[in-house]
Amino acid sequence: MENSIPSSEKAVGVVITKTKADGMLTYDAVRRSWLLSDEQLAKANEARYILAIENSTVVDIFEKHGVFRPSSDDSDNKGRYTFSPVPVTNLSIRNRYIGTHYRSYGSAVIFFGF
Repeated sequence: MENSIPSSEKAVGVVITKTKADGMLTYDAVRRSWLLSDEQLAKANEARYILAIENSTVVDIFEKHGVFRPSSDDSDNKGRYTFSPVPVTNLSIRNRYIGTHYRSYGSAVIFFGF
């Protein structure tokens, strides 16, 4: 099976390379505060999967539990959001996504299938 994200699947990739460099666990790095515009927030709330991308490679996959919500770290109201990730345990889905390579070109959040 080819590792790729189906174009019909709405997913968000979050680049966690720098966060993980500080020693954070993948789960915590994925759910941290993400700066999202109103348009990006709407897309993120439609996504089914959240992909953890480290060094241009998908290293883990999560489903959103609920919607993105304002982060408690966002005391200045700059548009930072977080979510509750639930690890995907279905091996077929994990095998399809994990190991896939994507370049972010400087963006911390990447949208697929939109």
